[in-house]
Amino acid sequence: MCSVFEISRSAYYKWLNRLPSLREVENQAILECILDIHTQYRGLYGSYRMMIIVNNRFNKRYNHKRIERIMSVNNIHSAFRKKKRSSYRKSTPEQTSENILNRDFSASKPNEKWLTDITEVKVPGSSKKQYLSSIIDLYDNQIIAYEVSDRNNANLVNTTLQKGVKQQVEATPILHSDRGFQYTRKPFKHWLDELGIIQSMSRVSKCIDNGPMESFQGILKDEMFILYDIKTIEDFKKHLPNYIHFYNHERPQRRLKGQTPNQVREAALTTAFPNNYPTPTNYRINKYWQDIQTKSV
Repeated sequence: MCSVFEISRSAYYKWLNRLPSLREVENQAILECILDIHTQYRGLYGSYRMMIIVNNRFNKRYNHKRIERIMSVNNIHSAFRKKKRSSYRKSTPEQTSENILNRDFSASKPNEKWLTDITEVKVPGSSKKQYLSSIIDLYDNQIIAYEVSDRNNANLVNTTLQKGVKQQVEATPILHSDRGFQYTRKPFKHWLDELGIIQSMSRVSKCIDNGPMESFQGILKDEMFILYDIKTIEDFKKHLPNYIHFYNHERPQRRLKGQTPNQVREAALTTAFPNNYPTPTNYRINKYWQDIQTKSV
């Protein structure tokens, strides 16, 4: 065998009897931890969030590249689901509001800026669609309230806001949405005025104006169907609260410096000067819209 591979017998026996280095032993322990996490979360996590959980378990500060390398060598990859395009129903608004938020997705404290939207969810094995309405706080990405229904109507939006106001007593945030017919109704605007909530709306055909909300909806559709066995609408409704709890309390986020939304929120509510977690500038998206505007001139 040594002659076939053109190596000396002494080199072969030296390799055969060598002891693994401390780094190799440590890498093996990290790999076993990664495999455990990968199995527990059904392949959900990529290298960054894997690094956070591994570091928490070992109480270490392993580099992101080291975790990524171990995963790559052992063919461990995060799972993802192919995204589908949703249909859009054009409507004539009763009233609209200006884009007060103006893509300023930073917030200095909880309940300063909320985003809301409705997304269509297609459940495998069912011909009926479900509609998920949710509200997210821009300070900590916490899901404040949500409601699911088989009808995309005004009641869905009203119920979601009722839950949000009930959960966050005396909150008077900016509430930003797209120009869907549920948000452009005059009664809805009057209700917001009574609550002291300032309404803001995205510009026409500018989904990026509600970017963080759109991002959460995409994440949910990817991760929820990976984490749970969802084959019916009943399964979807059963596991939706579990996923929202997971997102708020267990899922670390890069913008929050590896913390969960709930950890950041609890810390902010105990101090008069909450930490800032600015949203990083997405230069790729900015360039995309600049190119579009240039071509339209």
